[in-house]
Amino acid sequence: MLGTGSWPRRPRLMRFREVQPAESPLVVEDLQPEAFAETWRPRPRKPVQVGLRLPSEADEAYARMTAADALKELQPGEGTDIVQEYNTVLMLALLARSFCRATNVALPWELFPAPDERMIREALTAATIRRLFERLELAKLQYGNAVEEATDEEVAEVAELLSADGLAGLPRPDACLSRRLLKALAGLLQVDS
Repeated sequence: MLGTGSWPRRPRLMRFREVQPAESPLVVEDLQPEAFAETWRPRPRKPVQVGLRLPSEADEAYARMTAADALKELQPGEGTDIVQEYNTVLMLALLARSFCRATNVALPWELFPAPDERMIREALTAATIRRLFERLELAKLQYGNAVEEATDEEVAEVAELLSADGLAGLPRPDACLSRRLLKALAGLLQVDS
């Protein structure tokens, strides 16, 4: 009303997360209490679910920056393998940026509302970290757009190469990667090994 000195109430603005449709993560993992370090509090007493969202380019850039910064903190002569430490921090930082609620990629995971690589290292066992990172890498292959899909001709060519001489001519690191990818493929095709 004009002239009475009262203004109409402004409607409450909704937060972004309230209006964004809930999108479930592509990967949801069940973590048993044993997946957490015994010394970490609050260690869950029951199984919990965690979502893993695919990291964005910004997340990957952040992880590389974090890993590079971690190297600056290392003292020369500590006997630490610099490459191994860089890769470990990179992996932890990518995981930290990928954790989300099992029901919504836009919401943080309840146990790690603002995780960083140090929290991940303290809270989870090494085996759990490795398993979650491998699952994240597999999801990037499955759902990401960084690697193109093979054509039918390329699939036939790979099958012919594998039946001819297998992986005999590959360097060891390439053979290991090929065997891991083939194992994942066999799992997708439900082939008994």
